[in-house]
Amino acid sequence: MQSNKVVASKNLPSKLPVATTIAVSLLLDRLHAPPMAWGVWVALAAMVWLGSTWAIFNSTYVDIFDK
Repeated sequence: MQSNKVVASKNLPSKLPVATTIAVSLLLDRLHAPPMAWGVWVALAAMVWLGSTWAIFNSTYVDIFDK
């Protein structure tokens, strides 16, 4: 049986975590999370967003199909 060829995740461009941020925020709101949980989430989300933004602007993109 032949396996499918796919592009490795390291060859895909970086993306901002928009969906994750919205989903976790809605989950915390739905669960009536205490303020400390919101604080932890905001700190974590800020670190992830800063890291993602830094990765986007400091990445060198390689054409994987260039032969």
